[in-house]
Amino acid sequence: MQLPTREVYFNITGHLWLYLFVAIGAAAFLYGLYRHWRGWSLGRPEVRWDRPWERLKALLADTLLHLTVLKEAYPGVMHLFIFWGFLVLAFGTAVVMLQADLGLQVLYGSFYLWLSLALDLFGLLAVIGILIALFRRYVQRPSRLDNTPDDAVVLVGLLVVLVSGFFLEGLRMAVAGDPWALWSPVGLVLARLAGAALDGAGLAPAAASVAPGLKAWHAGLWWGHMLLAVGLVAYMPYSKLFHVLASPANQFMRNLGRKGALSLVDIENTETFGASRLDEFSWKDLFDTDACTRCGRCQDQCPANTVGKALSPKDVIQKMRLALAAQGPVLARVKAEVRKKLLEEAAAEGGGTAGGAGAGGGGSGASG
Repeated sequence: MQLPTREVYFNITGHLWLYLFVAIGAAAFLYGLYRHWRGWSLGRPEVRWDRPWERLKALLADTLLHLTVLKEAYPGVMHLFIFWGFLVLAFGTAVVMLQADLGLQVLYGSFYLWLSLALDLFGLLAVIGILIALFRRYVQRPSRLDNTPDDAVVLVGLLVVLVSGFFLEGLRMAVAGDPWALWSPVGLVLARLAGAALDGAGLAPAAASVAPGLKAWHAGLWWGHMLLAVGLVAYMPYSKLFHVLASPANQFMRNLGRKGALSLVDIENTETFGASRLDEFSWKDLFDTDACTRCGRCQDQCPANTVGKALSPKDVIQKMRLALAAQGPVLARVKAEVRKKLLEEAAAEGGGTAGGAGAGGGGSGASG
């Protein structure tokens, strides 16, 4: 009896080129991370990793369970669908990589069937979540949301990746058939729609005159799907997608003290009070600007904003983020040059002291 499985690179030739594109995307991704880290490092030191178990509990509650986000049911459920949809799809991608790249035969038997079902169902949830997000942002247009080109690029890009993945599955089933197609219900529906359309034209998907064309469509769509997915990962540190990494980290490093409590100021040793320059904020303050998703919840809860005052906490954070992006690299270079100069001067002074000590020692020996 044949075990349930599928060919990873069905109908694909030259897939090794994908590794080159992944390497380029990874380089762009890592450079983006470095740019963020360079900006955060300008801030003052602050400890935000004490009490790790308490922090981990908060991370799990607000990231995996979305307890805070779900306080607003409509956007909360929307984001929950997108989050869990892509989390399960990322797990599925990792499993495929284990077999395709490391040769571990894992896509077999009941595990393969249940994974196929989970990927289709959670992928569909992600599609629903993104459609809700597009409707909310561009049709309902709540006042607390401001739209930028990046918002559209991210949402449409993610939607195209998801939908193209389902069409790939449907084309594979239409061309090659799949005895376990019921475990991939979304792909099966698309495969049957394609079959019905071809039947209406008096054609069959497996016919010699039709199959090559479907295979060509499948191969082209596969490459487009993969390149777009790699491109979105590379784009992540430069876009709103960065909150996928920054928001969970921000939850872990949240303030565990009393909310609203002011920190003590050492009046005698503090040169400036407050913060008027980037390097007068803590590194966590600067990190917060990158974790902000412009959702506008803080703006809705701001007492001054709710009574019509021109104050928006969201705008304050976003202006800090723009200042960090514009001034951060310059300030980082200046600090690096100053640090280098100080090290060179310290080395020169150390060399001169050592030389003087050597000369003094030689004189002492001669006089002896």
